[in-house]
Amino acid sequence: MKTPEIIGKNIQKQMDEHSITALELAKLIGITRQTLANYLTGESVIDSEKLSILSKYFNKPFDYFFQEVETKLSFMFRATNPKENMDTKSLLKIQSYIEKYFKLSRTINESIIYVPEQYNLTIKYNSKTVSIEDPALKFSELNYKLPADLENTLEVIAYEQRRKLGAEESIGSEIVSSLETAGIKILFKKIDNLNLFAMSAYNIDKGFFILVNDHPSISEERKLFSLVHEYAHLILHRDCYSSNHEYGDYGSKKNILEATADAFAGYFLMPRYMLKKYDAVLNKRPLSMSDLMYVKQELKVSLMALIMTAYRYKYINELIKKKAFDVLYKRGYGKKEPESTLQLLKNQKYEFMIRSLFLSDKLNENEVRELLDDDNLIADKKLKLWKPGVNNLDILE
Repeated sequence: MKTPEIIGKNIQKQMDEHSITALELAKLIGITRQTLANYLTGESVIDSEKLSILSKYFNKPFDYFFQEVETKLSFMFRATNPKENMDTKSLLKIQSYIEKYFKLSRTINESIIYVPEQYNLTIKYNSKTVSIEDPALKFSELNYKLPADLENTLEVIAYEQRRKLGAEESIGSEIVSSLETAGIKILFKKIDNLNLFAMSAYNIDKGFFILVNDHPSISEERKLFSLVHEYAHLILHRDCYSSNHEYGDYGSKKNILEATADAFAGYFLMPRYMLKKYDAVLNKRPLSMSDLMYVKQELKVSLMALIMTAYRYKYINELIKKKAFDVLYKRGYGKKEPESTLQLLKNQKYEFMIRSLFLSDKLNENEVRELLDDDNLIADKKLKLWKPGVNNLDILE
C-alpha cells in the first residue's frame, strides 16, 4: 500500500474512534471536505503542518500515521430507537453474516469494488448554507419537514441513480438485481429483532454492503423499501458512517438523515414518469383506497410509501394523505402490508458464489450449510440440486 493511502486510512481510523465527522475535521485543519476526502483515499498527500495538528488533536505520535493498519467495517443501522432496541445478539449475528460474505468474496478473488457516487446535501439554515450532516442543524426547527429545494434535489438524484444503475423501468426484484449487478453486496437474512429493518456498512477495501431483515413478519414491499433506504444512506450520508456509530440515532423518524433517505427511497421506487402512467387512477375524485391498492400492486411497492410519494408529487393533498393513513391504522396495517403480492428473489449472487465454490471442490457440504445458514432441510435440498449428475437433463453425452 502506498504511503498516502496508509496515512489516509490512519486518519479515517482516528475519525471513527473519536466519532468525528469529515465536516468537523475539515474545519479543524482549515480545508474543504473534498480535500479531506482526497487525503483519506490517498489521492492527495496531506502536508506535515496539517498532519501535526491531527497528531496533537488525536494525541498520537506523528509517525503513527505512517503505520499500516487494517481498517474495520463501518456500520449504519436503520432501526426504531436503535440504542434501546438493538440487542447484542442481533448485532453479533449481523457481524457474522458480514464476515461470511466478505470471506466468500475473498475466496473467489472478487477484486472489483464498486464505490457509488457520494452526494453532499446542503440546505439554507439560519441564513446560512449548511450540510444536512451538520450536528448544529436542528430538524425540529424545520418542523420535521424537508425544504422544497432539498426534496427537488433528492428527486433528481433518485432519477440519476436509476439511470446509472440501468434500472429506469425496474420494479420489485429487478431493483435488487440492478444494485447487485452494480457491485453492492446484498444479503437477506432473518433477524428476530423486528425493530431492525435493514442495515448498511462500507469499507474502502471491502466494498459496500446492505443486509435486509428477511423476517416473515416483515412484508416484501417493506424489505424492498428498506433496501433502497439503506442505499440512500450509502450515497447521501457516507460521512456519518463510523465504527463508533454502531447505534447512533439514524433510526429516529424525526432525524433529517432518515427523512432524506425515506424521501429518496420513495422517489427511486416510484419515479414521476412511472406514476404518470397511472394519472387517470391517481387523479380520480373521490379517490379510494382500492385505487391506491391497484397502483401499489402494479409498482410492487408498500402502500405507505405510495401514499407519501403521491403526496410529494401533489396527486393528493394533506387531508387525503391523513385520511389514507387513518384508514390503514384503523384496519391494523400500521406495520403490516395490505394484500402483499410481491415475492423478491433473494441472495442470488451470494448463493451463486457458494455453489461455484462447492462445484469446484473449494467448499464441502458442512461449509455450504454454515454459509447458507438455512435450516438443514432447506440446505440439504439446495445441495441436492447443486450436485452434478443428479438430474438426467444435466447429462449431455
